[in-house]
Amino acid sequence: MSRRNYSLREYQEMLREKVKRRELRCPRCGNEEDFMVNELGHVFCNRCYEKIRFVRWDER
Repeated sequence: MSRRNYSLREYQEMLREKVKRRELRCPRCGNEEDFMVNELGHVFCNRCYEKIRFVRWDER
């Protein structure tokens, strides 16, 4: 499986779509709407700063 290198802007856009479709949930605090993504594609909760694991970016 080849992995595409996304830009930070692309990660942010994909994150917005995932939040809009309610595909993310923080396992620590239950947050479903306030997240951040870094340039490596790692997603973190903006409320408790828990790293959200296993975010699949290939499924747009």
